[in-house]
Amino acid sequence: MKEIVKKFIDNRHKYQDMLIDVISLFMYREQRYNEHFSMILIYIQDDSYHYKFTNIIRESDKYIQLDKYLHCIFLDSSSNDTYIKGAESILYKLQKEHLNNFYFSTVNSENYNFDKFRMINKSLDILQCALKFNAYNIVIDNDYMKELELLSEI
Repeated sequence: MKEIVKKFIDNRHKYQDMLIDVISLFMYREQRYNEHFSMILIYIQDDSYHYKFTNIIRESDKYIQLDKYLHCIFLDSSSNDTYIKGAESILYKLQKEHLNNFYFSTVNSENYNFDKFRMINKSLDILQCALKFNAYNIVIDNDYMKELELLSEI
């Protein structure tokens, strides 16, 4: 697991660059139409699964493959009240496909006041925490990440 975390850290800037254009489109829509969105990062060690992500999201959502194992889904029209449920729905669909050992992070745009860089970095931080603590097959958001970090100090 340590080598996965190291590779993830080494490639953070690359991931940020890949995400910035897509998040900018969603941020524009949020500013103009007040349509919030969420971002889900998924690290999965089964590299053959990437083509199926487009079958489990809505037409208005956006899927990006960041590398062989790292995937991103932007969920359109999701609020602070619904973004965890949206991520859990994708988690359920992955589990239904009999996939295991994947790591999830999710953030919602309502918490980032149009700051795309902070939103991207927080999502990457959360996923890095999930990898570090081997918190697989569960949706991790900022609150859950704080709990993991507190538990590690005990």
